[in-house]
Amino acid sequence: MKNLRLLPVLLPALLCSAFLSCHYEKPNPGKNGSSSSLSKINILIYHCGFGNYPGKGSLGVNIFIINNSDDTLKYSNTRSLFSKFYCTDNVDMTVADKRPLPFDSVVRVVIPPHNGKYASLDFKVLKMPDTGFVFRIGMKLAQWHAGSPKTILAAIAREKTDTVWSNVKVLDIRKNHQLSDIAEIRYEAQILKKVLPFFSSPLTQEDKTKYTLNINQARIKALKILGDTAMKFFDLPNRKLSKYLYTICEMRINNNSDDTLKYFSMNCSWLEMYTTNDVYFKVPERMCMQNYPEAQVIPPRQTSVVKIPIVAYIKTLLPRKIKIGLSLQRLNDDNPYDLAPGLLDLMLKPQPSNMIWSNEVTIH
Repeated sequence: MKNLRLLPVLLPALLCSAFLSCHYEKPNPGKNGSSSSLSKINILIYHCGFGNYPGKGSLGVNIFIINNSDDTLKYSNTRSLFSKFYCTDNVDMTVADKRPLPFDSVVRVVIPPHNGKYASLDFKVLKMPDTGFVFRIGMKLAQWHAGSPKTILAAIAREKTDTVWSNVKVLDIRKNHQLSDIAEIRYEAQILKKVLPFFSSPLTQEDKTKYTLNINQARIKALKILGDTAMKFFDLPNRKLSKYLYTICEMRINNNSDDTLKYFSMNCSWLEMYTTNDVYFKVPERMCMQNYPEAQVIPPRQTSVVKIPIVAYIKTLLPRKIKIGLSLQRLNDDNPYDLAPGLLDLMLKPQPSNMIWSNEVTIH
């Protein structure tokens, strides 16, 4: 009986597979849609959330498109007419188009080898489930065409198009159509961990010799009490503002390689990528009214200079020797704006595997 209940969900996918010639390996779905290993071209469902669609319910879905092959992936896609390029195997859902953009309805997409893209889709929910439902998302790998959007869409409709299917997503619905928070948080964390290497290349031991940090000991001034009240730290246990000592370390980020270094940063909260190896010294966070991702670029055999503030509790015993570390997240793409919000947060957190350390300096 259980298999019969799943028949309405699986039947469209079986029919689609029968009529489409697909030359790409499909993921091996595991529990709640996790893949045991990534194949060449992958669609990974990341985040789901219910909203209101005129006359019906709606489901917003964020996906990652992963090119795990050694070849560049090129295909046509859209920023508005999603129903022309995406589908689902759940009969109670249909792909929703955004407001048509005549001059931007078809775009050429390029994903280099071992890279990824992030996309957001909307679905009309024709029949809202009581407890949950299962679905997959299919993306048509349409060829590149020249001409107007109308001509391109007509050519895509005529051609025999390969379709790549996502992992199986199981939505566990609670009261008032709210998703199970704990289950979704765990699921999203697993997906982010899996896709991170496709947006930021992990550093090897050899890489850590190419990119080095150097602090000029002679330019470090002695610690002094923070004079700016706005920069004082809030002591959470005692619920009061605490006085701290601070100084600034001028540090050089050296690109000793023959290739351009592009790494992830933020225009305001970039200090979150730095840390120290001493629990008594911290790199402070900044209060940001406006914050967005950006790419920092260092040409081959060149150096970039940053000034890192260091704070210490006022009763810290001095002098002390410390190092400053940078979680260096190399960007596989020139545009960091395409990154998912959760991926941005993950890349800001210091990652031990991507950490490079400065020389040791003495703080007085």
